[in-house]
Amino acid sequence: MADNRAFAVRPPAMPVLAVGAENSLGQTVSDQVRRYATDVRGEVVADSGHWIFEERPGEMTRLLLDFLR
Repeated sequence: MADNRAFAVRPPAMPVLAVGAENSLGQTVSDQVRRYATDVRGEVVADSGHWIFEERPGEMTRLLLDFLR
C-alpha cells in the first residue's frame, strides 16, 4: 500500500498494460491501475475468468506481443 501511495504521487514514466477478464475483474483492473499510472492501456479478455493465461492463451499472447511492440 505504501508503494501504491508513492506511485499515485509520482506515477511511473512507462506504458502499463492492465488486463482483466470478462468474468472476473474486467474493467476494474485498468480502472485501478489508472489511479497509479498515466500511460495505461486497458484490455478486457472476453469469455475468460480469473485464469486468463490458461483460458485464453492465444488472446493473452496477442495482447502482450502487441503491447511490447
